[in-house]
Amino acid sequence: MSFPIVSMTKENLEMLINDFLTIGGEKPSYSLCYATYHEINDYYYKIYREIKTKFTTKDIEEFVRNPEIYVKLNDSSKLGLFISAVINKNIKRGERVFIDSPIPINLLFYNLKGVEAHVNKAGDKLGYCAESSKIYANGVGDYAGSDMENSELHVDEAGISLGEYARNSKIYANRAKEDAGLYMENSELHITIADDYLGSGAENSKIYAGNAGAWAGYYMKNSELKVVNALDYLGYGARNSKICAEKVRIQYNKDSYNQVTGLKLYIGALEGKLKNRLNLLTDLTEKGNEVYLAMETYNKHRILYQMAGAKKWDI
Repeated sequence: MSFPIVSMTKENLEMLINDFLTIGGEKPSYSLCYATYHEINDYYYKIYREIKTKFTTKDIEEFVRNPEIYVKLNDSSKLGLFISAVINKNIKRGERVFIDSPIPINLLFYNLKGVEAHVNKAGDKLGYCAESSKIYANGVGDYAGSDMENSELHVDEAGISLGEYARNSKIYANRAKEDAGLYMENSELHITIADDYLGSGAENSKIYAGNAGAWAGYYMKNSELKVVNALDYLGYGARNSKICAEKVRIQYNKDSYNQVTGLKLYIGALEGKLKNRLNLLTDLTEKGNEVYLAMETYNKHRILYQMAGAKKWDI
C-alpha cells in the first residue's frame, strides 16, 4: 500500500496532530496500559489502520514536542500506541528516532520492529513486544522491555519487572526495582543495583549484578547469576544453575532450601551469624547442591564449613 507524501514538515505536523486528536480521542472502556495483550494489540492496530499519510522521523519528533497534544491528553497510553503506530508504519528498519517528551508516556515503542529508538523518560511498558530493536532511555516506569524479542534495552533507572518475559534479548540498567529479569528466556541482564527477586524464574539466561536484594535467582532454571553483593535466600528454588557471589550477607535464614536442585554456588565472603551461615550451607548441600567458599572464608571455620558440606573455591 502506498501513502501520499507531503513534503512540508509543518503540514505533516498539523496532520499528525489532527490524526491523534481524531483517532486517539476515542477512549477504550478499559485501562489500556494494563489491559490484556489482545486488548492492547487490537487497539494498536485500530490506530495503525487509520494512519493514511506518510510521515518522516522529523515529523514524529516535532509532534511529540508540540504542547497542543498534551492539553487534551486524557490517557498517555493512547499517545504511546499512536506514536508507536506512526513509527512502525513510517520509519524504515535501521533508522533512528528521538522522542523528547515533557511527560512519561506509557506503551511507547510498542511492537517496535528493527528501529533504534531513544527517549528521555518513559512511563510503563516501554518497548513492550519490541522485536529486533534497540531502545535507550533514562528513567522508565514498570515492565520496561516486557516481552521484547531479539532486542536491546538500555535504561538508567527502571521500575518493577524490568525485562519481564524478554526473549533472546540484552538488557542494561543502572538501577531497577523488584523482579528485574522476571521469567526472561535466553537473555542477558546487566544491572548495577537491583531490589529483591532479581532473575526470578529466568531460564537459560545470564544475569550480572552489582548489589542485589533478597531472593536473587529465585527459581531460576538453567541459568547463571553473577553478583557482587547479595542478601538472604540467594538462589532459592533454583534448578540446574550456577551462582557466583563475591559477598553474601545472611540476616535471616529460617526457611529450608530443599527445593534447590542442581545448583553450583560460589561465595567469596560469607557474612552473618555463624548459625545462619551453617544452616544455609547445610540446607543446600544435603540435597546434592554444590557450595564453594573462597579460601580465606573457608579457612575461618574450616571444620564447621567442611561438616556443612562446603568445599574450597580456588579463585
